[in-house]
Amino acid sequence: MKAGRSEQLICNTQIDNQIDWRKQHYGLLYESYSQTKYWKTYQEIVADIYNREWTNLADITTYFIIKISNILEYKTKIIRSSEIKIKGDRDERLILICKELGADEYISPQGSLNYLNHNLFEQEKINVKYINYIFSVYSQAYGLFSPYVSIIDLFCNTGTEAINHIVSETIEWRDVLTGFKFTKWL
Repeated sequence: MKAGRSEQLICNTQIDNQIDWRKQHYGLLYESYSQTKYWKTYQEIVADIYNREWTNLADITTYFIIKISNILEYKTKIIRSSEIKIKGDRDERLILICKELGADEYISPQGSLNYLNHNLFEQEKINVKYINYIFSVYSQAYGLFSPYVSIIDLFCNTGTEAINHIVSETIEWRDVLTGFKFTKWL
């Protein structure tokens, strides 16, 4: 990434192509997954992502999400928040985006638990829930199961069964704050 402000929007984050990060990343993926059962099934898709010239982080992220959604046959419309043209701080933007899209529920990753202002969402009648990822163990190419890997690992090791390993639930924000422990294993 090119140097920028830590609070800058993803749509304003430029990629530094003066180093050949694409070749390096693809090489690491090839080295890690070329011996897996389903690498050949997904190699062309992964190569397509890394063979393109990217200048913006939002562009590569959106493209990658669309590719994953297509593999999983998710039929969700992808909308970038920058397309909505909403201003405000982090919480205000999220609330305004929810309102613009007619959402009365915001499902958040666990990392935002420490900074999201739940009361603001409640005032606007938007229910906040957190994702609780449930780890579904599958056979990986190297060693014991590790849940902290890319979805590419799941695809390369499980093929079309990947969808059966994507399991999660949502937890009300109040339950999380009263001591709920994230993460379960199947």
